[in-house]
Amino acid sequence: MTTLPQMSTCIPEPWCMTGIWSEWKIINDVDDDVKKICELVKPEAEERERTTFTVYTPLNYRIKIESG
Repeated sequence: MTTLPQMSTCIPEPWCMTGIWSEWKIINDVDDDVKKICELVKPEAEERERTTFTVYTPLNYRIKIESG
C-alpha cells in the first residue's frame, strides 16, 4: 500500500504553527458510491498508466489537532 508524503510546505505563520498532525489513518469502510466510481474509472486509468489497479484501495488521511 502506498502512503501519501507528509505535507510540510506551510509558511511559518501563527495560524500554521499551532496544533499537531495525527498519525496516518486508513478508511477501510467505504460506501458503494465510491466503489462504483472506482470501477468506472479503473479501465481508463489502467490504460493511461499501463498497469493494473485494484478496484478500491483504502484511503490514507491525517487530521490536524488544534490546541485550545
